[in-house]
Amino acid sequence: MAKSRLEKRSAHATKPRRRRAARRGARPAATGSHAGRCLAEEAVQVRSTGAKKVLVVHPVGDPQQMPFLRGISDYAGQRGWILQINPELFSPALRDLVGWPGDGVIAALRTKEEVADARSLQLPVVNLAGAIRDTGLPRVMVDQEAMGRLAAEHFMSCGLTRFAYCGERDVWYSQQRRDGFMNRLAEEGLECSVFEWGTHFGRRNPWYAWMEPTEAWLKSLRPPVGLLAVHDYAATILVDACLRLGLRVPEEVAVMGVGNDTITCEFCAVPLSSIARSNREVGYESAALLDRLMAGEAWPQQDLLVPPEGVVKRRSTDVVAVEDPQIAAAVRYIHEHLSARLSVETLGETLCISHRSLDLRFKKCLGCTPRDYIWRTRVERSKRLLAGDARAKLHQVAKACGFTGARHLRAVFQRVTGLTPAQFRRQPREVF
Repeated sequence: MAKSRLEKRSAHATKPRRRRAARRGARPAATGSHAGRCLAEEAVQVRSTGAKKVLVVHPVGDPQQMPFLRGISDYAGQRGWILQINPELFSPALRDLVGWPGDGVIAALRTKEEVADARSLQLPVVNLAGAIRDTGLPRVMVDQEAMGRLAAEHFMSCGLTRFAYCGERDVWYSQQRRDGFMNRLAEEGLECSVFEWGTHFGRRNPWYAWMEPTEAWLKSLRPPVGLLAVHDYAATILVDACLRLGLRVPEEVAVMGVGNDTITCEFCAVPLSSIARSNREVGYESAALLDRLMAGEAWPQQDLLVPPEGVVKRRSTDVVAVEDPQIAAAVRYIHEHLSARLSVETLGETLCISHRSLDLRFKKCLGCTPRDYIWRTRVERSKRLLAGDARAKLHQVAKACGFTGARHLRAVFQRVTGLTPAQFRRQPREVF
């Protein structure tokens, strides 16, 4: 069949393009899949620019891990790397990467099998995980012991004198967090009760199988007590167990997790205080270390440790421990009625304590008058509301915290913190 005029014109126009492509040494346009064309173009780009190709083997399906990837991506962008992410959502398969034509790997190696697979790649590898103590590979991670120390200092600042730790047996980062916690307490002559679950929860080790011994341990603790859990998920299990046993959180058991996974912390039965891990900085420093390794530098002999961000305080540790039972009842009443028109006179009448006795006993236990304590507590709650929801109106925050209005909140807030609410909101996220 004769070609139409349009087909002839199209064929005629295509020939010069093919001749020009041939003179440049390039192939004519491929007819394969889009993915195939992208890989071919990437290969040409790597050969022509000399850009490093780096693979990140990390569980990208976990939202909590995204700051790690952001830090790696930020460094890769500065260095012009071609960054690839493993396709598996939760289960990296390093053994499948043998022969991968890249320059370096960043991976979270949680098992001995994964470590062996990483070593077989014959490429520079940086490990992000702290589950295994000795891997024989360079590693960047948050300072696990420092997180334990931060938790101890936070609990002590709440006036607590009894402490407990719940972790995972045979998991190295759990041991490090425990040791940091206990060592800081020992510096003040304080002791700590320890309970450890069998290693990671899973099909062969379900969390509910540990509830009976866990609850027996919780009942053995003498309130008030500050309880650090190895991570946020464990902390939520402990909060639920406390509530089933009739133990009030945080008044009798103040609970803290590690990781500051926002969804886990905010949706806990009692919003959970947690230690933020500096995940983005860990990702960035791991990429910087890999860059040095790819340049031929020797492996560092010790882990590169990044300081944690700090404690993010929520309701689960919002407690002031006092031995005086009447002042403890007064503190509890203040926290439960903070949004009401609360006065020292109302507090005294409710608890059947005279105004003068209340003043003297508050100063002895807490170093301030009940009036000052009420205003300070209202400001602390307003800080959490202002930091937690950028859309919250000032008059709404004022009402929730017991102020008469936005002007009243602004005046008291500035007197206590030295900042206006607007200035506070512009500050980086507060850690304690």
